[in-house]
Amino acid sequence: MPRVMARARLAVVLVALCGLLPACRPQGTPPPPTPAAHRARALSPELARAVAAWHERDDIGPLRSWVARHPADGDVEVWREVVALADYDACHADGAVDEARMRELVQRYPDTVAAKTAIARLSGDVLGRLRSSVPSRELVDFLAGSEAWARTQDGSAKMPAIDLAAFRDAHALELEQSLAQALVADRCRTHMGYCNWWIEHRPDAAETPAIAAARKQAWYDRGHPTWQGGPHARCSYRCAKTCRERAAPLDDDCWAPCYSRCP
Repeated sequence: MPRVMARARLAVVLVALCGLLPACRPQGTPPPPTPAAHRARALSPELARAVAAWHERDDIGPLRSWVARHPADGDVEVWREVVALADYDACHADGAVDEARMRELVQRYPDTVAAKTAIARLSGDVLGRLRSSVPSRELVDFLAGSEAWARTQDGSAKMPAIDLAAFRDAHALELEQSLAQALVADRCRTHMGYCNWWIEHRPDAAETPAIAAARKQAWYDRGHPTWQGGPHARCSYRCAKTCRERAAPLDDDCWAPCYSRCP
């Protein structure tokens, strides 16, 4: 079944590239002039062997090598598409998506249909993670204008061939509103650090007054918990006062350990 699906996708690619092949021209359309050597044979012996290995054994290796060795061949664009599509299929082995291999495909065959499909898939996956992880450090980096959100752990681009500024411009408003709505709904109970960041970096946003009010109430509630005795109340108040003074954007690490020690 995977091989049948691969052949179906290949058919789409070859139809799209049909204009490059003499056999695909409409009947009656004169072919462009070609060298005598090319008219004498459709495929060189080396290319014929590579194509046979692909068809008969599903071995794309010889064809990939031929494409790399013959960048100026008249038919190389067609076979580059074939190789790129095979590499795209290989990125989905066992149902999992190998994003690292997909990025390599984009860099190796940037102008192919398969590479453009991979670019769309990679950018869609990045956007999906930004949308589903609200709030997150990655999302804050995105909204702050950093490029950390678009880099892998080894520093390579998650979305090769994508204009990051244009990508941010296209999605920043939607993602910023999602973050604001999440903070308002949470009332800064579990996302205090992100509330701190929002109030400092989006002072004029429509949601900022509500988030600021929620933060103020959350700190009051931390300092005045349900009565559990005088020592506990004094400790809780001290932790709230100390930790709020030390708070910084994205930082809420002081409160939980301090409060956990209250009797």
